[in-house]
Formats: sequence, structure tokens, C-alpha cells
Amino acid sequence: MRFGVLGPLSVTTDRGDPVPIPDTKVRTLLARLLLARGRPVSVDQLVDHLWGDTPPSRPTAVLQARISQLRGALDAAEPGARALVRHRAPGYLLVADHLDAAHFEQLLGRAAQVTETRPRASLLTRADLLTQALALWRGPALAEFADSAAGAEQAWAGELTRWAQLRLTALEDLAETRLELGEHSALATELAEPVARNPYRERLHAAYFRALHGAGRHAEALAAYARLRNRLAEELGADPGQQLLDLHRAMLARDPALDPVPDPVPPPGRLPEPVDALVGRERPLRDLAALLAQHRLVTLTGPGGVGKTRLALAAGAALTHRTEAGDGAWLVELGGLPPGGDPVPLLAATLGVRDGRAGEDSEEAARIVAMLRGRRALLVLDNHEHVVAPAAALVARLLGALPHLRVLATGRVPLDIAGEHLYALPPLDLPEPGTTNPDELSASGAVQLFTARARAARATFSLDTATAPAVATVCRRLDGIPLALELAATRLRHLSADEIAARLDDRFALLGTGRRDAPERQRTLRAVIDWSWEQLTPAERAVLSRLAVTADGCEPDTAEALCSGPETGEEAGTTVAEEQVRVPAHQVLDLVGALADHSLVTVETHPSHTRYRLLESVAAYALEHLAASGDQPRVRARHARHLADLATRADSHLRGPEQHRWLERLDRESANLNTALDHAADAGDTELALRLAVAPCWHRYLRGRSGSARAALDRALALPGADPADRAEAALWRTALAVPATGDEQRRRARAPEHLDRVSDPVTRARLSWLIEHLRWGLGDQDRAVARVRSAHATAAGAGDRWGAEVSRVTLAYAALRRGEIAEALDTARQAEQALREIGDGWGVLQATDALAQALESLGDLDGVADHHERALRLAEELRLWGNATLALSGLGRVALLRGDLDRADVLHARAAALAAEQSDTGAEQFAEAGTVLAARRRGDLDRAERLLRRWMEWNLRAGSHIGTAFLRTQLGYVAEQRGDAATALHLHARARTDADASGDPRAVAAALEGLAGAHALAADDAIAADLLAEATRIRERIGAPLTAPERFDVDRALARLAR
Repeated sequence: MRFGVLGPLSVTTDRGDPVPIPDTKVRTLLARLLLARGRPVSVDQLVDHLWGDTPPSRPTAVLQARISQLRGALDAAEPGARALVRHRAPGYLLVADHLDAAHFEQLLGRAAQVTETRPRASLLTRADLLTQALALWRGPALAEFADSAAGAEQAWAGELTRWAQLRLTALEDLAETRLELGEHSALATELAEPVARNPYRERLHAAYFRALHGAGRHAEALAAYARLRNRLAEELGADPGQQLLDLHRAMLARDPALDPVPDPVPPPGRLPEPVDALVGRERPLRDLAALLAQHRLVTLTGPGGVGKTRLALAAGAALTHRTEAGDGAWLVELGGLPPGGDPVPLLAATLGVRDGRAGEDSEEAARIVAMLRGRRALLVLDNHEHVVAPAAALVARLLGALPHLRVLATGRVPLDIAGEHLYALPPLDLPEPGTTNPDELSASGAVQLFTARARAARATFSLDTATAPAVATVCRRLDGIPLALELAATRLRHLSADEIAARLDDRFALLGTGRRDAPERQRTLRAVIDWSWEQLTPAERAVLSRLAVTADGCEPDTAEALCSGPETGEEAGTTVAEEQVRVPAHQVLDLVGALADHSLVTVETHPSHTRYRLLESVAAYALEHLAASGDQPRVRARHARHLADLATRADSHLRGPEQHRWLERLDRESANLNTALDHAADAGDTELALRLAVAPCWHRYLRGRSGSARAALDRALALPGADPADRAEAALWRTALAVPATGDEQRRRARAPEHLDRVSDPVTRARLSWLIEHLRWGLGDQDRAVARVRSAHATAAGAGDRWGAEVSRVTLAYAALRRGEIAEALDTARQAEQALREIGDGWGVLQATDALAQALESLGDLDGVADHHERALRLAEELRLWGNATLALSGLGRVALLRGDLDRADVLHARAAALAAEQSDTGAEQFAEAGTVLAARRRGDLDRAERLLRRWMEWNLRAGSHIGTAFLRTQLGYVAEQRGDAATALHLHARARTDADASGDPRAVAAALEGLAGAHALAADDAIAADLLAEATRIRERIGAPLTAPERFDVDRALARLAR
């Protein structure tokens, strides 16, 4: 994990992927820990730093929650990274092995130790180290915290001040080193801005005056000195220091000692100075410069418009300050050559190689070698993809003959010669999906570039809450490609950011005008992609066009299925035009590889799979060609059928040992499944649409995406026709996944028996019958629900469906719990858990584990409950089954509550509620907040408890959940009783008892009786209260679930009143 504080706070993985730290308090916490440089920061200091004079009511608990959020954010990006945040008395520390500030200080130390053994080489080395150090700065250190830093504790403010001073000192050191190297002209320009920002740094001013004087700008140097002298007098009442006074006299006397020392070997070549600043490429620049310093041939590849030339110039310029390229660097622009053209004459002209004379080698390449022999030089060969063969031959010859030569080549394809080291330049990093906060967006390189170019096009443009959503959309939809972003930014002269974002569906028209000084192939977005398209063979073009129908990429099996063919007489309803290219299946992956070499396909490799992606602009361009070829209907139909087959195959593995693998595969194919359904629906293919809607249903449910499943089913069922059994199966899935407690659900449940009769397969029928009841367990007529589950269990067992039999067994364990038959529930759940482990279904194991934990809690075995929930949480997180993770967190929160650790209980319940809300899991969110209510009542925070309880009452009434309303009214009754309102408490507890009786759950009945007893005790009806408590005790003893000591919070209060 790499951390950055020299600029806006940044966190990236070792691969360079940004790590989002979204919450402002968490970002502040991270920054404070980073400034401690591995030393513990006390809890008191952290609380003071985060909240100052207005700490929360429970600061330690809230701080723990922020620590947990920080650990979670790090771990989500790099598994195991949560261990970087450690508890060390008296607080916390962060292990940051890769901190830019530490690297900055290391480079300064190395620069200070450079000895003068070889004067010029030493100066170059020192300049390089200082340049690298200053390049780490991305702006003022932790600028986003500037307001808080002003009033922060001394450790925070002092460290920021120290870094700022080190930065200025390094800038002064570098300026003086470069003056010794004779770089007066460049410095005279570069130092103007730093001098203006730091008017009292006399050493910096001295370097600036020397640079102006040495560059021949004598009058400007004297005028700048006069301005400084006047400013010091007016603002400080002081004179310039002795160093400046001596320098002023030397400049007046035109002392020859101030003149630049001539370079002993003046570099004959110099790379052009770009007009625009390099934005968002700090990491690639460091990486490329390091690669170029280590290797003699580096090829920078990437798609058109990604910024290869600009980065190559920056990396080359950095190398010219080192001995490796101390004798010159040249840019050779190959883009103007015709396809297959000879680069040798162009290189000779760039180097200024004269024509041969009598007695000299007449071959141009030989004269190039002769000129460069003995020189430590760099050639930047730009845009070689259309002359790759002759360029590769030339580079191989030069490197073989010139041991001190280095070559940096840029192109959309590799040179593919010995010694080549590739650096694939990705697009600029994009903002996180859904992020619209301007401060968070500013961390994205794509947004930084767009904003910079936008301000150049319209000086009044700013990234704020009004423009941020549109800017984020533009950056994402243009894939972070710098050229596309720059073209879009220029449109701000005439359009708003919102209007640009709205026109991106016609991106080639929108981005059809570029800079006049740009090469023809880079003036428009279409021209950039045209240039690549023209380098492709017909088969490569066909494969690229067919890949474009995928959404969010595809994997090798999909590529082969989609891109091969067409076969004569293929899919009904489509035509195969004679001019369409036929691609054999065994050639597809080789052609995809060729497209990747052309930087038109991005290849993502993972331990378990490989995925191919197209940039959105490339896909849009390729789809135009696919439509023009007449092949689009056939390819879309093939894509839809392949996805239906894939989802069906995946569903058969989602209940066994390969569950995790196929869950992740369908996660990756989510967008493709939606696109395939779009095609089937648009084509009116009801049979295919139903397959595409039904096959992914179980996956979507497990992933908490029931809303997506409902939308797909609704779309397919709206189409006419298809087999009645297929329609019935889809309708039953729609019933099972209906939103509980709605009229829609009630209407669909009424028709479920009719649909079940139309499903001929007994396994499918039993599974759907069970699922409809399982997903609304606790709502409605429970006796009828249990009967249906028993029937489904018997059918599954009789049909040999072991999975169906065991998951329905879990539901029967919940039914036993509800009846208060704890021993039966334990035995049933244990059987199911063991069987589901053998089957290999992690989700099923989690269901059984939850039932076991509930049964153990009824017996007061809190250690056993905690153990089951902890194991469940680990498994749920491993499988990314967040609905189950929510239940496990709530269970652990209840354990903490019963153990008296209310702070930990609140943290766990808050995590559970937030996760449930993200998954739109109403039941799990309610369960989590019920735990929060219990903790709030124990603290005496009755207003908060009541607010949360009333939030859920309407939902439970609408759902017909007697167990839910019994709990809510019991808790509201306790709130009234704790306030001393006996009448309200009696009323609420009486209604709770009615609800509990209707639920059929003896535990709910006992709880309602205990609440009613407490209300009567408050009203001084001691005899009634005692009878009610005795009745509740008899019920609990009968079912084998007596109240444990931690659960007696309310009963003990009633008993205390009775003992008065």
C-alpha cells in the first residue's frame, strides 16, 4: 500500500490502483496517523484532532468506528491491509512502508551525499535526485486539511511546516546545481513563479537573479532586485542580506564569474518543451523514468490518444539530467511516414547527419552510427506502429552498434525485438462510480486533466457541486483518455458541462474538432481510432467489431463463441452476407491477442480468469463498422444465446462446491446479461428472454440484487407467447422475489398455486414452492407456510434433490424455533448444516448456522452464539454474500449487548444496518436496528429508541407480521414504562400480547407477558404483575429457554418494584 501526503491525501495499491477513502473524518484520521510516521497517536489526541471542541457523546466508540472504516477501506483494496492500522497504547499507529514524504526525505539525503569525484557527472546526479524528490509533490502537503491544520495540535502543524521548508530548500539546492550546469535560460523562466510565491526567500531570489543575468537578461535581473529591495523596505523595514548585496554589486559590474560555465560537451540535441503541464501522470512518469534508466530499449504502448508522446517527452527530459543521456536527446516523429516507410532518412535529418563525402561510408544508417558513437544519448521514436518492421530493424542495428545509446519508442504495438521492455500506459484513473463530491473527484487524474483543460478553454470554469456530476460522467464515459478529455474540454467554450455529458452518445460528432497544431490523426476522436483501424487485417477488424457487442468485457469462451463464424445458414432470422469475414474458432484468441498488441483490446489477467475489454470509444467506433457490415443482428443473437447458456450452466453450479467461482463469473457477466436480455426483448424472442431472466435469478438473489431480477422477469413476462411452463416458472420466481408487504406481492402469491400446477418438473416445483415461503418467513399465515415447506421437503427428498431437501430442512428448523421447540430446532439445523457442508453450498451453511445460533441463544450459550456468528461472518465475507454478513454482524452485536458492551454493540449494529441498507434488505436492516433499540433503552436514550421503533411499525402492519408488531409494541411499552407512563405502557403491552398470541411463538408470548407485568408493577398492581411473571416463567421453562441473566434487564426492574 502506498500513501501520499505531498499534495492531496492519496492511497494506492502497489499496482497503482487508487484506494477510495470517502469519509472526511476517516481521511482526516488517516492523515493524522501518517504524519506520526509509525508512532502511536493517543486516543485523546485523535479525538481532539477529529472533533476539536465538539466531540461526540461517546468519542472512544465513534473513534473505533472510524478506525474500523479505515481498516475496511484499506482491506477492500488490498486483502490483509487492515493490519496496517494497529492498536498500540495509548492509541493507534499506521504502518506505512511506502510514504511519499519518507521517499522525498531519502532522496534529499542521497543528494546531499553526492561527492564531487567527477564534477559534471556529480552535478547531473545531484540534479536528478533533487528533481525526483520535487516531482513527488502534487501540490501543498495535505492541502484539503488546510483549514483544520491552522488550529491543529503542534505535531500536525509542525510537520506540515517542516515539509514545506524542505521543499523550498530542495528547490533552492536544485536551482544552484542547475546554475552550475549552465541551465540559466531554463531556470530564468522556471523560477519566476516560485519566487513570486515566496517573496522573502533570499537564497531563491539569488538563484533567480543569477539565472536572469546568465541568460543575458541583465536589465531584468537588476529590476527584479530593485523590486525585492523595495518590498523588504516597505513590508519589513529591512535591507537585502549580504549575499544579495554582493550579488547585486557583481551584476552591476558584470562580473565574469557570474557567466555560465561552457558545457565541455554541449548536447547537440534537446527534446521539445511541451506547452501544457503533464497532469495526472505522476506514477507512470516515475515508473517509466526508472525503467528507462535501467534498460536501453523501452517501448511505451497504449491506445491512441492516451498520452504516450507527452509522457515519453517528460520521461526523456528527466533522463537528460542524468549521465545516461548527458550527451543529448532527440525526438523522431515517425507519424508522417507512409505505411511501411523507411525511418532512416528521417532520423538522419533529425540528427543533422550530413551527406557522405568521398572516402566516407555512403550508407545513411552507418553515418548515423558514426555520429552517435561514444555518446550517452537518447532517441525518442514516436508513433512507430505503421512502420513497425523497418523501425524495429533500425533500432536493433543501432543498439547493437552503440552500447551507450538508449531508445524510448512509442506506439500502439510493441517492436518485438530482443532487449525490449514494455510499459503499457493505461488511461488516466477514473473517479469511483457514484462519486460526485468535488473534493473526492479531484483525486482522479482524469478529472484533474479535464478541469485543467476546461479552465484553459473557459477561465471561469470551476469544479463544484453544480459541475461535478457532469464532469464525472464525461471522464468515465471517455474512459480517461487524455485526448478525448481535452477535446471535450474545448467544447466548454460553447456548451456547459451538462450539455457535453448529454451529447456523448454521439461522441464522434461532439469531439470532431481539435487543435490546429496537432497531427491530422490526433485532431478528432474519430481520426485517432481511424489510424488504428487502418493498421488491422480484415479478420482483426471482424473480431474487434464482434467484441464490441459485449458489455463490460468478456472472457475467452465468450470471445470464441461470439467472434467465430459465421457459418452458412446460421441462426434463424439472421442473414450471412457474402462479404462478411469468416473467422475459424481456433483463430479467435490469436486475433484477440493481435488486437491487444494494437492497444485496441485491454487484457486483464487474474489467477482464475482472463478478461478482454474495449474502451467505450473504441467499442462505439467498432459497432458502427459492425452495423455497416450487416453482421450486427447475427452477432447480437449469438451473444444473447451464449449468455443464456452460460447463465444456465452457472446456475447448476451455484448450490455446490463451485459456488464461489460461478458467483464471481456471473458477477462479471452482469452487464452482458442485461445487454443480452435487451436484444432478446427487442427481437421479440420470448423464449430466449425468459431464459435470460430466469437463469440468473438465484445468483441475483444471493448477491442482494432482487430488484434487478424483478426488472428482468417483468420485461420477459411482458412479451407474448412462449411455453406455458416456462412462463409459469418465471412468474413463480417473480412471486418469490416480490417486495414483501406490498399489494403486488399479495396478488402474485394468490396466483402461485395456479403457476405451480403448470411446472412439470417436480424438483423445480418443490424448490420454488419452498423459496416463496422461505423468503417471507415470519410474515402472514405461518401454519400454512410450514405445511408448504414440509411438502416441498418431502417432494425434494423423494425426487433425489438433496440440496432442496436440506435447505427446506433449515426452514423447518426456524419453524421449530418459532414453536419454542429448541431441542428439535438444534437437531434439525445441525443435520442440515452437516449435509450442506457436504454438498458444498456456502449459502445453505450460512442459513443453518444462523438457525443454530438462534437456538443456542435461547439456551443462553453466548460463547456458542458468538462462535457461530464469527464463522458465518468470515464465510459470508469470503463469498461476498452481504445479506448473510449483515445477519452475522447483527448477531455479534446482540452478543455484545447481552455481555454489557454497549459501545461494541452499537458499532456492530450500525455496520449491519448500513450494509443491509446498501443491499435494500429491509428485514435485515430492521433486525440490526432492533439491536440498536435495545442498547438505547439500556442507556436511557428513550427518544432514539422510540424513533427507531415507530419507523418500522407501518411496514410490519402492512406485512401482516405478528411477530414483528409484537416485538415493536413490547419495546414501545418498555419505553413508556421507563418514562413512568403506566397507562401507555399497559395499552401497548396488551396489544403486544394479542400480536404474540397470533404469531404462535411462545417466546414472543413470554416476552409480551413480561412487558405487561412491568407495566402493572409500575401501576402498583403487584398481584397481577406477579401472576404475569409466573406465567411467562412457566412458558420459558416448558420450551427449555429460560431468561438468562443478561436478558433480565426489564424483568429485574419489574421485580425490584414488586420488592418495594
